[in-house]
Amino acid sequence: MKKCALMLAALMLVGLCSCDESKKLASKLEGSWTGAPERLTDNAFGATTTIDTYTFTPDAAIKNGGQVLISTMLSVNGGIDQSQGVMQPFSLSAAASASVNGTWQAVDDDEVNLNIDVTTLSVEIDPKAVVLTMNMLNTDASAATDSIKPQVMEHIKNRITQDLQNKYFALKRIDDVKIKGDVLEFEISSHDYYLTRQGAL
Repeated sequence: MKKCALMLAALMLVGLCSCDESKKLASKLEGSWTGAPERLTDNAFGATTTIDTYTFTPDAAIKNGGQVLISTMLSVNGGIDQSQGVMQPFSLSAAASASVNGTWQAVDDDEVNLNIDVTTLSVEIDPKAVVLTMNMLNTDASAATDSIKPQVMEHIKNRITQDLQNKYFALKRIDDVKIKGDVLEFEISSHDYYLTRQGAL
């Protein structure tokens, strides 16, 4: 009986230590963190580069956790050919922003669970930053690109939305979380990320 009591006490102590470590990580994680440019996609349709900012806000309803907002700045470079529903092939560059909400919870001293609500994903294309280049003979290229710009913007938005949905569907946890001063390090699917704190805590 005495042996069982000692084992139970040891288990309770381990649980209390784990809880304290999770609480400590949660307090350090609070705030906004911005990462380095990262390639979201690079394929026949072009390349999309992103810069993510994670904002972790505490919520008393979630033990050692709270709400998370992921804000993303995107740049798109590539082209669209006739197979994609346009009369003439052209190259393009564009800028966009996106955001998605979710919740987070520190569950260990270096592990945070994420629950991203993909239905909150919002993508906005900056119309002033959409540049189309078309090589045409005997035609006003400027007029031609202006006429298809709304269609191109919708195409870009749909493409970005699908790519980000795929990314966030797979984002369930960040591992090996370390905070060293104003630098946040973590791992997602064996890929290392380094983010810098934005503003004062």
